Amino acid sequence: KEMDDSNLAGCLPQLVQALKFDPYDFSELGLLLIERSIMNPLVIGVPFFWCCNVELRHVHCRSRYAMYIHEYKSRCGTQQRVLLERQHMLWAETGLFAKVAFAVYAEKGRGKKQYYKTLHNMLNRIEGSLPPGGFELPFDPRVRVLKPKIDQCRVMSSAKLPLWLTFENADPQGDDVMIMFKAGDDLRQDTMVLQLIEVMDSMWRAEGRQLFMSPYKCMSTWYDGGLLEIVLDSVTTAEIHMQYGGKYSGSFDKSTFSKFIAEHNLGQKEYQAAVDRFIKSAAAYCVATYVMGIGDRHNDNIIVKTNGQYFHIDFGHFLGNVKYQFGIKRERTEFVFTPEMAEVMGGTKAEGFKDFKQECADALHILRDNVSTLINLFLLMVPAGMPELASAEDI
Repeated sequence: KEMDDSNLAGCLPQLVQALKFDPYDFSELGLLLIERSIMNPLVIGVPFFWCCNVELRHVHCRSRYAMYIHEYKSRCGTQQRVLLERQHMLWAETGLFAKVAFAVYAEKGRGKKQYYKTLHNMLNRIEGSLPPGGFELPFDPRVRVLKPKIDQCRVMSSAKLPLWLTFENADPQGDDVMIMFKAGDDLRQDTMVLQLIEVMDSMWRAEGRQLFMSPYKCMSTWYDGGLLEIVLDSVTTAEIHMQYGGKYSGSFDKSTFSKFIAEHNLGQKEYQAAVDRFIKSAAAYCVATYVMGIGDRHNDNIIVKTNGQYFHIDFGHFLGNVKYQFGIKRERTEFVFTPEMAEVMGGTKAEGFKDFKQECADALHILRDNVSTLINLFLLMVPAGMPELASAEDI
């Protein structure tokens, strides 16, 4: 009860899981969550609604979560109720955008041309059913968008064929809004890792350390799908290798990251500030991915912003679960640190690299001092039934 809204929202997934263990359907915790959801409908109410919605797949607790959804919607006021119903119509498993995603995935194996044809046909078909005044995004209901810009929407090359959707901003002065929508991918794990990254960042900030982390927004709207924020002004390290080192030799050229940062930060002062952001954010993500045992790290899910910030995306494997190819473990190290990263710091003998090591050590010590908080956040999510977090032993 003493937590402010941002901190309460930060551990909302765990608190919603805790409702499973209440002996009665109505509890002090449940009433508190409904009350705070009514008081702050956007920061707590919308995520509370979706956290409960994701749990409707579990037969043993479905009625309890359905009751909480009903009780909240009956008390939240007409405006919020309309917003929630509009979001459900668009983003739930039975929603309009899920129908588009399922139709595209049904074409799997028929080639990119067919994917795009189906995507554009389906978006044209649902356009007339979209709310005429625009609609909100579940992970940030303050952002209101109008219809999709169909010619700018595309299908990504990942196994589940996620959709890159570009929307016209309802604010005429605002930029286009881009999201990734996934159907067939369990985003609860991504959501949890991003939540833990935010918690770690707050722990570091509390000790006076600014490590320039980029915890983008992500929300599950059912157990097997949801949407993610697209981070603008950022490029995958795979693209950086291609652009600055060549199609085949780029991954062997250790100067690619330096060239990328230098091109986007022209003055000496701007370049040095970008290098500083790179050193600190690289340290933060090396420590965070190491501590959480993040697997499946490759140059398509490691990204650098034009301002030098380094970050990771796509957290489908964690707690030491790694990918194997032809029976061989793909991960050879406990976190990613490459020669290109060292080159930005001036090489492994330079002051920049010493600063990086010191940042890593300090960040790790702060997490170690807060270890019980981190472990408890994992423990409370065991009941969610995620494949790689099935029991306390996994932690």
